[in-house]
Amino acid sequence: MPLVNELIPIYEPGSRISCRATTTKVLGKRFVAIAAIKDPASRGLEADPGGTGGNVRVAPAAAADVRTFGVASHDCEVGKLVTVLRAGFVVPITAGVAIAYGDFIAPGANGKAVVAASKALAYGISLSDAVVDQDALVALI
Repeated sequence: MPLVNELIPIYEPGSRISCRATTTKVLGKRFVAIAAIKDPASRGLEADPGGTGGNVRVAPAAAADVRTFGVASHDCEVGKLVTVLRAGFVVPITAGVAIAYGDFIAPGANGKAVVAASKALAYGISLSDAVVDQDALVALI
């Protein structure tokens, strides 16, 4: 029997994704959020005259941003590519407040890590202490 409506993963496992900085420069070791519809050309099914390659478009996450997508691997100018790391990675994230190990972590202003209001709103758990503008070691969830 032929397959019907087959699901073919776009990203596998989906923990390290190429993205394009959109609207605002992205800073490394900070949370980013989905900023616009994905670039065209995923899976080679669409015309892509700009050569954008089907990347997810991101910008710095705002405080408690529900579109938070992950953490940027490096600083990136608008229009350039950046790798975004998602659940499953343990990464350093710049702290926006004092953080203690065991705190649940969410995005704060400018994509910096802050203590989440609850576990349900968390994107990670801190494995270290950090003061403002120091890196906290965070296991992304």
